Amino acid sequence: MKKSRFLLLIWMPVLAPLFLPAQVNIDCYRKAEEKFKKGLYTDARQSIDTCLASVLPGKTDSLFHASKELQGRCCLSTSDLDKATEIFLDLAKADSLEQGADHPITLADRYYITECYYESGNYKKALPLCREVLLNRLKSLGDQHPDYASSLNQLALILTDLGNYDTASILFNQVLLIRRSALGKDHPDYASSLDNLAVLYYSTGKYRDGILLLEEALRIRRKALGEKHPDYAETLNNLAAFHYVLGEYEAALPLYRESCSIDLEKLGNKNPDYAIDLNNLALLYARLGRYREALPLYREASQIYKSSGVNDNLHYANTLCNLADLYVDLGIYDSAFAMYEVVKQIRLTVLGKKHTDYIKTLNNMAFLYNKLGESEKALPLYQEVSLTNKEILGTRNAEYARSLNNLAYTFSLTGNYDAALPLFEESLRINKEVLGTGHTDYAAALTNLAIVYSDMGNYNSAISLLEEATDIEKKALGPASPIYALNLVTLANHYSDLSMDTSGINLLKEAVQILKDADGVKHADYAMAIQSLARAYQLTGNYDAAVPLFKNAADIYLEALGAMHPDYARVIRNQALLFKETGNLSESIAYMKKAVKIYRESLGTHHPDYVFSLFDLAESYMQSGDLDSAYTLLLELNSITNQSLQDYFSFLSEEEKRKYLAKASSFYDLFLSYLKMLPAPSSTLNEQAFDNELLLKGVVLTSVSAMQQAIIDSKDTVLIADYEKMRLMKRQLNYWLQKPVSEREINTTNLENEIHNLEISLTRRSKVFSELQASFHVRWNEIQKQLKPKQAAIEFISFHQITNSKQDGKIIYGALLLRKEDPYPNLVFLGEETLLKQIIPRIGASPQEINASYNSTALYSAVWKPLESYLKGIDTIYFSPSGILNRVSMSAPSLCDSLNLMDKFSLVQLSSTRILALPLHDHLVNSAVVYGGINYDTDTIALKNSAAKFGSKDLSQPESSPNPGNLSRGGFRYLPGTLKEAELISAMLKNKGIQTTLYSGNEAVEESFVSLSGDKAPALIHIATHGFYYPDSINEITKKISLLTKGGSAFYRFSSDPLFRSGLLMAGSNQSWKGMSLPEGVEDGILTAREVSYMNLLNTELVALSACQTGQGDVKGSEGVEGLERGFKLAGVHYLLMSLWEIPDKETTEFMSAFYDHWLGGMQIKNAFKTTQMELRKKYLKEPYKWAGFILVE
Repeated sequence: MKKSRFLLLIWMPVLAPLFLPAQVNIDCYRKAEEKFKKGLYTDARQSIDTCLASVLPGKTDSLFHASKELQGRCCLSTSDLDKATEIFLDLAKADSLEQGADHPITLADRYYITECYYESGNYKKALPLCREVLLNRLKSLGDQHPDYASSLNQLALILTDLGNYDTASILFNQVLLIRRSALGKDHPDYASSLDNLAVLYYSTGKYRDGILLLEEALRIRRKALGEKHPDYAETLNNLAAFHYVLGEYEAALPLYRESCSIDLEKLGNKNPDYAIDLNNLALLYARLGRYREALPLYREASQIYKSSGVNDNLHYANTLCNLADLYVDLGIYDSAFAMYEVVKQIRLTVLGKKHTDYIKTLNNMAFLYNKLGESEKALPLYQEVSLTNKEILGTRNAEYARSLNNLAYTFSLTGNYDAALPLFEESLRINKEVLGTGHTDYAAALTNLAIVYSDMGNYNSAISLLEEATDIEKKALGPASPIYALNLVTLANHYSDLSMDTSGINLLKEAVQILKDADGVKHADYAMAIQSLARAYQLTGNYDAAVPLFKNAADIYLEALGAMHPDYARVIRNQALLFKETGNLSESIAYMKKAVKIYRESLGTHHPDYVFSLFDLAESYMQSGDLDSAYTLLLELNSITNQSLQDYFSFLSEEEKRKYLAKASSFYDLFLSYLKMLPAPSSTLNEQAFDNELLLKGVVLTSVSAMQQAIIDSKDTVLIADYEKMRLMKRQLNYWLQKPVSEREINTTNLENEIHNLEISLTRRSKVFSELQASFHVRWNEIQKQLKPKQAAIEFISFHQITNSKQDGKIIYGALLLRKEDPYPNLVFLGEETLLKQIIPRIGASPQEINASYNSTALYSAVWKPLESYLKGIDTIYFSPSGILNRVSMSAPSLCDSLNLMDKFSLVQLSSTRILALPLHDHLVNSAVVYGGINYDTDTIALKNSAAKFGSKDLSQPESSPNPGNLSRGGFRYLPGTLKEAELISAMLKNKGIQTTLYSGNEAVEESFVSLSGDKAPALIHIATHGFYYPDSINEITKKISLLTKGGSAFYRFSSDPLFRSGLLMAGSNQSWKGMSLPEGVEDGILTAREVSYMNLLNTELVALSACQTGQGDVKGSEGVEGLERGFKLAGVHYLLMSLWEIPDKETTEFMSAFYDHWLGGMQIKNAFKTTQMELRKKYLKEPYKWAGFILVE
């Protein structure tokens, strides 16, 4: 808000020709005065400065006095406050000596001095001087004189700024009466009084009354001063502020713009009044989401205050506070904090700790802390706000109730619901006592509590409160109130959360009608409501009802926001999707092209809305058969998605990466679906498809804890600090790239360069980080360079085929095959997953089923025969499986009765063929740990004694599980063959001079394994024990019931995390598996894949898992097997030797003994594995069950 301050005084010196020596030219003075009256303050000052420049020193008269006063007022109006203060202090000193301290001329000087202090925010000087002048004017002029009214007005303005609204209101009304009587209702000073009283109404919430006063003031000033006068601009600005607070943005915007334009022309771009205009216009732009326009205005306004020497007053504080609020919305938290601190200091100095504006500053800072997740810092601020409100307002005050609500919400963020709920209840109680249960504030409090209940998952209670709040709004405001209508929309959204679609639609219909009657059909709230209703209809398949609503909403947004606004694009996209669902592809494409264009220009090409609209458009082109148009879009979409994935994965948590990959998978499905539709191969797209697989295959696996843990374990404080800095910078860049271009505060290119330079530095100093970054940028031709003649690399692929507007349910398999001489990768589609499932042995298959499957040629025919023409002359194949092909032992499929695939090719299984392009790891095998002969029934005393040897339990490590209840069945039997195997292998290792530790019996506790992390990790770990894997094959309800009603093993059977459903059994595990209690501080003996993933085994070359089903797990698309394989890979192990099914003890010992004999004899791990397979295959030719289950994964 702006406030009328600069008032023309009735008392003016009398100008007479008697005192006209050649000091000041009267014509020059009058021209300057005329310019001042027109609001041309800068021109007026230049003119009066010229007049005074010719005055001889020591010569004074009444015209000279008038000229100096005009010069001072020009300085005041152009915000040269130091100069203005100097002029009026000099005049006051001279006039006091010549005329006396109580003379009207001297009082006028002191009035202007007060104005200078007030404008600079120096209330400590302004207030006492104002009161002194007021009393003197009362004595000398009486209580009906306009000059006395001016001093009353000045005092009222000061008191308004200081929050003393009651006294200010009395004074403003008194000024209004005096001026109406003395000057008339059409005088500019009377208009000023109307303006000032309206400003007070704004502070006290009397918005409609304020608008009436301002409209009258605007009429008077238009008639008396014209439409180009700064005072007219002032009233425009204030009127706009009222429309803004009422949400009438369309009415406010032209008023703000006109006010800004007038003040710029008349006052110049250095004037604080112009800064107020800029601040208010920026506030509206920010509200409308037009950050690109708001930011420079805020900055210009704050710079004006700084350059004018008034950067410590309340107007500057308000502008800075608004800019800080915008920075919070934009995620520029450091700058926001710095600004809040400045605002806090200004308001503290000027207003004190007990002023509401100071308390609001604390509230804003607390809000920011909560936004950053630093509730522990927000809490004391909210506590101070609450205590101060209690002190100055009392406990029976609605504002105090609101502060309790904020404090309660902060407690809820910390999970302290015990502290939060009583405060929520007290807030409700106060509102109930002070305002009553029928008041809208009480309804608002109910709504806030409902939102917290909803966040806590208590949807039924939330809906109950919302229903009560909505009923109150209806009774208090009437069924035609827009506020009631908006509450209906909120309630409808919660109904939708509980799939109460019909109830939601009914509420939305009611809300739409109310908003239509109240605001008309051109209001943004109405558009929002009908678009919500359209979406509800679309969800229920009622397209006929949705179509016209979407169109109507689009028309309203177009008129209100313009054709290039993201909100308009959003409704256009919704229309396009609806057209697609109803089969009108031509209309869908036309609308989606329009949305894509708007998003590109308004949000930028990395914003999710743009990316999804691009996806929709490409899909529509494919569905229509226009493959040429889809081609370019898919390349752009693929490039953006790949870059986003690389950027995100460098700082997201593992869970965040999973969620993002699941979200992005539809893009890659669309890309491969397009390739399947092509009548002929595309070299460019085949290359991109191979590159995609190199990026995607196990991308979460290769980018999470191993790298982070390695950097942390390096103990290099500088390296760790730089890594954390890089992660923070990438988060910041990710934030900005998702913002509309208009909202980006920083230069993203510069930030990208900073990140790039830091990554280069990290790459030089961290081998692990370097390899991770390199893995993101491996391309198909780099794989080809590593291939020798007669070698091939195959990336098996699997994807959900997209043929219409959604996935058709088919999972298609294929192979991207690359040879040394190929100009580009070859793509061969293999068939549907349903066919493969019929010929691949199921989990838990019998020996007979496994033998039958691998002795048959069906597996070869389905997977390898389509590739035969590409594999002529090839002897070595590096391959990476996908989907359920991870469950196949690729060396074992039969070509005929006496020939397996391993007889034709040397097969090397990799987690991804990108490994071929990465540096080789050569670890010296000088240490080993072997497990076997484990006692699963170790008693608690023995468990505690064995665990104690490895130190106390590390409580910083995540728990594997609780032990819910005490009901379970079964357990694990002792495996005597594993002891023989472990002792044999241990002896072989020791004979080769390898330092070897054997854990068996009661000593093989989980603590012994966990202690191997980091520097203590051996080069080899061999574990002969029971393994377990439980597929995710039951629904969520059954899962939850099982977790609640069953104990022991239930957690491992029914966990939603597949790495908890796969693991190894250590000493004493039957205690926990059966639900028995364990000694405090003792591990449960159930080593899950998730617990393994927390370890650092980067120094471990090979882990051999001589246990059943250790190669099994959930199959998660490009991420491979989610089980022990993933757990050990996350920990950093380089080679894994595992089994796909349970292999008899005799053959297991036989295989392991032969493998170690070959490896320790000098063979490479891969060659030792193949040689062992060949030997056992020869021995058990028709029994692949006994040898083919072992797989080696690099």
